[in-house]
Amino acid sequence: LEESESGAEDLAAHHLFVNLYYDFASESRLTPFVGIGAGGARASLDYFSRWKRNDDPDRITTFEDPLLRARLAGTTSIGKAKLSDLMFGYQVLAGADYAASDRVTIGIKARWTLLGVLEDGGYEWVQLRSHESDVGRGFRILQDLTADAVSAIGVGVSMRYRL
Repeated sequence: LEESESGAEDLAAHHLFVNLYYDFASESRLTPFVGIGAGGARASLDYFSRWKRNDDPDRITTFEDPLLRARLAGTTSIGKAKLSDLMFGYQVLAGADYAASDRVTIGIKARWTLLGVLEDGGYEWVQLRSHESDVGRGFRILQDLTADAVSAIGVGVSMRYRL
């Protein structure tokens, strides 16, 4: 290959977790807490790849046949897909709430979430060796794509007002 480029963009996930919290008893206005949770997420991401083969057939070592190397020289393959999967996982939470008054509580919470592997079949090669992937076959060339476990770290600030 002369050039190779691939990447993922626009990762989006909608989470639903059940969390269990433990508040540490405190004589002050500050109440620290920890928590754990389990749940899942529907995640999606846009993936693309582009491979450009060398223009010089002698530099292509994938095949021994010189005619096949000449046909491959200078060709480009492009793939793109919108991948989605339902992933299960868990999270660990920690933070503190501060009672600013009898009615107002200000909190800060940190969250580490680990989700399973993102897998989606049917990633399509739009262009395979500079032509549509179904040329000469009668069907589209598909492949499966797997992304390692997805993790995220987040910090949130909240304010609660008791009526």
